[in-house]
Parts: sequence; structure tokens; C-alpha cells
Amino acid sequence: MVVVAIAIVLFLMVYVVPKVVSVFDNMSQALPPLTQALLDISAFLQDYAELLVALLVVFVLGVKWMLRQPKWRFKIHSMLLKTPGIKRFLIYSETARWARTLGVLLSSGVSVQEALTISVEVMTLDPLKKSVLNMVSKVREGKSVYRSMEEEKVFPPLLLNLVKTGEGKGQLDNMLLRGAKHYESSVENAAETLVSILEPVMIIVMGGVVLLIVLAIMMPIFEMNQIISG
Repeated sequence: MVVVAIAIVLFLMVYVVPKVVSVFDNMSQALPPLTQALLDISAFLQDYAELLVALLVVFVLGVKWMLRQPKWRFKIHSMLLKTPGIKRFLIYSETARWARTLGVLLSSGVSVQEALTISVEVMTLDPLKKSVLNMVSKVREGKSVYRSMEEEKVFPPLLLNLVKTGEGKGQLDNMLLRGAKHYESSVENAAETLVSILEPVMIIVMGGVVLLIVLAIMMPIFEMNQIISG
């Protein structure tokens, strides 16, 4: 939806607006500020379209290159995990995937250390991968899974409580799977809520942009009618 909206606006600005507003070139009167601003933006997009496309391609390729470099990838992932609005969503998503994998491995008889090591492979964010690898070392030193998780300070409180209870009752795998189910549901609900919010917002923004374009085109017409009627 975002891509389509941007494409429509660019098409209007680059191809439609200049042709429509060009009929007012012979007017002796200056164009309204909104119309002139729209024409300036349109002219800029036409003059520098290739440069803007090139910059966009360089940016995308640059981000891809950085994501292939461990140092930069870690920094980017760390930045994402500190970004308000998506921080909780990312942590919940990773937590759900990790907890389900670890729970299934433990219920299959895999040792805790081995299960933790394998569970790292399902995670996509490097800072959280590092935390789980730190947990492997701590568990190897004799610490409990709960204590190791607590010291990393990245996992949600509910999962910590479930792990603590599971270790105490010898049901760590069941508690991990219960936590995974909870966070999977939370991620799904959050995604549905986000989509339900973004759709009307995009419609409003798109409508506002189109309204500005229409006003910029109509204002010279209104002024021309006033001149003729006067």
C-alpha cells in the first residue's frame, strides 16, 4: 500500500501536474503560492529523478552490505531493539520463536546446553543471539536457565517467571511452550492492530496529498474566473 501510494503521488507530480498547470503559463498574474510550490517540487523531481533513483539504489545496496558485516549488523539490530514502537514487537517475535524451539528440543530429550546452542539458530537479531550464547556459558558454569536469562536483561518478565516456575517443578519444556504460545498470540494481535491502524492512516495521508494537488491546480482556475468575471 505504501509503495503504491508513493508511486501514484510521484506519477501525479512528474507527469500530470506539469501538463495541467502549464495552461496557466500565459497568465500575467503570479500563480498562487501553493501552485508555485507544487510546480517547484515537480520540477525538482523531473530534474533530479535519475539522481534520486541512484541515491535510493546506493542506500539499499549500502544497507544490504552493512547487514552482511557482523559489526554493522549488530549495530543496526541494536538500534532496532531500542526503537520505540517496534522494540516490543521484535523482542516478542524473537522470544516466541526461541522459546518454542527450546521447549521442543528439551521435550525431545536434548540436554539444556545443547538445546540452548541449537536454539540460537532460529534467532535473527544478533544482540539476542549473543545473549543466548552468553546463557550457554553461564549454564555450563552451573547457573540455572532462569538465572542466566535474568542476568541478560533482554527477555520479557512473563517468560522469566514461567522459566523459574518450570525449573522448580521440572517442567521447563512445558513452560517454555506455554510462553511461546502467549508471545505468538501477542505478536499476531500486534500485527493485526498495526495493519488496522496503518490502513486508515495511509488513506487519510493519501487523500490529503491528492487534495493539496487538486487545490494547487484549481486555485489558478478560480483566480482566472474572478479576473474574467471582473
